[in-house]
Amino acid sequence: MIERIQPPQLDALQQRDICTILSVGGSRETAAKYIGCPPEAIRRDADRDPAFAERLKRAESNLEVTHLSIIQEAAPKNWRASAWVLERIRPDRYAKRDPHAVTTEQLAAVLSCLAEILVEEIPTEEHQENVLRRVEGIVAHLQSAGETRNGRADNGKAKRPRAADVAESLTNGHLVSEVVG
Repeated sequence: MIERIQPPQLDALQQRDICTILSVGGSRETAAKYIGCPPEAIRRDADRDPAFAERLKRAESNLEVTHLSIIQEAAPKNWRASAWVLERIRPDRYAKRDPHAVTTEQLAAVLSCLAEILVEEIPTEEHQENVLRRVEGIVAHLQSAGETRNGRADNGKAKRPRAADVAESLTNGHLVSEVVG
């Protein structure tokens, strides 16, 4: 069966208004409300019209590019307003980070060192293998969580684990039982 590609439902004026709203930092949902269509209509028309899809991408990146230009031009005088906007529209790249946050890479390194110490101190090989298997499971879990965050599956909004939270999870067995159990 041949699938028919339907023509876009948004007219040129609506598409222009959507792109204008996106270019100043509005969301697709806001643009849809403004022109009086469901948000799915924007996605559907972008799927049907590659030129509109490209205009959407450019409009959505326009605000970031504009503020990066302002920072570059105004940095010697006053760049804080633009930095504030960037912290909010791209927190994964520009927001201040918690100084107590632990990256998954740092935690994996600590766990690897801990595993080496435990293997040296545990007398039986069977217990050593059990401990190593459990620690490797935790490291693999942390690395996959880090990849998800770095791949922006969560739009960059996930917070890194705090050292105290990780220690509490390990102490209470939540992370260990989740990974190994």
